[in-house]
Amino acid sequence: MFLAVAAATLGSAFYFRGREGDYNLYYITQPHAQGNEYVPSDASGSLRFPRLLPFAVGWSVVGLGGWLAVAWALARREGMRVAEALPRAAVALYPLIALLAVPAHHWVGLPLTIGPVFLMILCGALCVAVAAHLLRPSAEGRLARAVCSTGGVWALCAVYIAVFTTLCLKEYHALHMGFPDTGVVAEALFHGSQGEALRSNASPTGTLFTPHAHCIVAPLAWLYRLWPRHELLMVLHTAWLGIGAVPVYLLARRVLGDRFAAWCVAVAYLVAPTTAFVNLPSTYGFSPMVMLPTALLWAMCFLERRNLLWGFFFLFLALYIKETAAPVVVMLGVFLAWRHRRWGAAAGAIALGIGWFVLATRVIQPYALDSSPQFTPFLARFGSSAPEVVVNVVRHPLDTLAYMFGKPLKVWFLLHLLVPLLLLPLLSPSAAGTWAASFAILVLARYHAKHTLLIGSQAPALAGLYLAAVYGLKNLSERRGIVLRRLVPARWLGDGKGVMRAAAAGLVVAAVLSGYFFFVRTMPWGRFRVAPRTRIVSELRERIPRDVSLCASYRLASHFTDQADLYLAPTNLAGARFVALDLYDEWAGLPTMAGYRATLLRSPLYAPVFARDGFLIFEREGRSDLFKGYLVEAVPEGVWPEGGTFDGFATLLGIGEASAPGGIELTLYWRCEKPTDRDLAVVLHFTCVDWRSARSWRYLPADGVLPTWMWKPGQIIADRIVVPGLTGHDDVCIPDLGIELVEVR
Repeated sequence: MFLAVAAATLGSAFYFRGREGDYNLYYITQPHAQGNEYVPSDASGSLRFPRLLPFAVGWSVVGLGGWLAVAWALARREGMRVAEALPRAAVALYPLIALLAVPAHHWVGLPLTIGPVFLMILCGALCVAVAAHLLRPSAEGRLARAVCSTGGVWALCAVYIAVFTTLCLKEYHALHMGFPDTGVVAEALFHGSQGEALRSNASPTGTLFTPHAHCIVAPLAWLYRLWPRHELLMVLHTAWLGIGAVPVYLLARRVLGDRFAAWCVAVAYLVAPTTAFVNLPSTYGFSPMVMLPTALLWAMCFLERRNLLWGFFFLFLALYIKETAAPVVVMLGVFLAWRHRRWGAAAGAIALGIGWFVLATRVIQPYALDSSPQFTPFLARFGSSAPEVVVNVVRHPLDTLAYMFGKPLKVWFLLHLLVPLLLLPLLSPSAAGTWAASFAILVLARYHAKHTLLIGSQAPALAGLYLAAVYGLKNLSERRGIVLRRLVPARWLGDGKGVMRAAAAGLVVAAVLSGYFFFVRTMPWGRFRVAPRTRIVSELRERIPRDVSLCASYRLASHFTDQADLYLAPTNLAGARFVALDLYDEWAGLPTMAGYRATLLRSPLYAPVFARDGFLIFEREGRSDLFKGYLVEAVPEGVWPEGGTFDGFATLLGIGEASAPGGIELTLYWRCEKPTDRDLAVVLHFTCVDWRSARSWRYLPADGVLPTWMWKPGQIIADRIVVPGLTGHDDVCIPDLGIELVEVR
């Protein structure tokens, strides 16, 4: 037991080094990660254990406390003394000994990667599973039966929907949600709800039927008429994905015959990061693919109950959502034939999957595009059509496997799918095809984002994973399969129901720990913080008529999907009637936005008609006197005097300060000394009053309307900027404010 606590302490202290180093899932999705996902990359160069004492104290409390708690509960159940139960209870901590491998890999020269995190999750989950097997807790009480019921799962779904709908809406209103995919779909739905074609100017062909047949958008357009707002898509896809826990529960209860184990699988579905990142796929928002898991899960549930009518209805719905569900549908037919010997249902599923794929790619897409669709370039290495890809993969299996797992990122992607389910899908070879087919397609793609957890690419494989996990639990409890019969002693799995419930309890812990390590610790929570400046978006919508053409920047465009003609900058930047820019769009970056602004300011066709807090509106053939608002005759009284000259170009005469919602408003008074052709940005360096923290803020002067290359000698420019997060003298010392003028690059 003490060895287990020591192993957990050393492993945690060696790996989780706080600011000195830690894994970063967003970093490892980039191609230049090159297999080492630890930051800094040389963290394993020396064997050090920072923060050893806090980890030792924490694991001592957890380890000893857990040991005593299990021993006390075991003694109470078995009618023995606590001292007699202590040796048996210590077995629950044995899996932690494996954590010695975390620092031990240093001696064999292996780089420190994200791999140890998966080991930590599995060790923690196995500890709980062993403890549950020792204690055999009852789930037959009135409260347990109420919680582990269909109604209890619906209640959990309601909580999930409330939490993730709030996060989606906050991300959208905080201007952290991009235009693809959510804005493209919303724009097409708006046009469809008006009786027009399902079109989007952001699509290369102007339609959503490339490169996939998203047929579900046609009926969604009718629903969009009820509430023609982008927010409808956030609510819809979160609710639909959350409801997926219900078919998971019903499927597991049907197969396992145990409400507690079924409830555990449903809880794992709701808390696993694989589901969370389908719901919040980076900044992509809504995509029709998000609706696949729930449709497939309902189909599996009804087919398991031998309800062919509803089963095939949901199979068709999944294919109608996106034709990439075809591999799952075909392999589900194979599963029905292999496991259940239901030849008619199997043949129907296989025929439906293949038939719809051919119909979608050979009829629907050519009709919508008025031309032959191009096969996805992501699989061009293996062929130029689906049959050719299948033939080449079958003919060269070893080369295919080498390509599938030749990069650590693809191995981590596989572990991201399996570890939250305690590797249980591996115990059901018959159900493996329902998720392995989609997984293989994703890792065979040459685009690295297809095999990462963070953008929700795993959605087609999600339903098959839970089907395989349920049957893996069943095989474990019945000791079915060559691996379980030959390698696992029968005395370990003697009590089938107890083993199943213990593994289900470990499954919940694996999902919870995975959610913490890979969702909570990875998610940049700042993107859900709605800044005061975002309230200006509603004013932008009021100033721009809906029946004109508009070109908008990347994240701002998502708020104008009901425009008659919408373009994503820089498309039609010099041709739209209005142009709306967010200079501080994090995706495009300040240099790009400054370039768009400079193009419009230099154009004789456009004039700025609105400027505030980084938001600009340009109107074609419009008139504007905004420039006058930034020119003053003299510096007013009551400002902090300055006098620094910056490269002989401009002199800072003074700084004014005023309170503003969510921050402070600073007014920098500049006097131009000589002209320049450079586009300069102002960088403010704040030294906070506690002298221990500092921050910087870069912005374009005069709200971007009056760039430095337009300044004339002798002019005094009043440059106003609202800096969020500061509250005046309580936070920042104005006399110690550092100021730079840097070229925008």
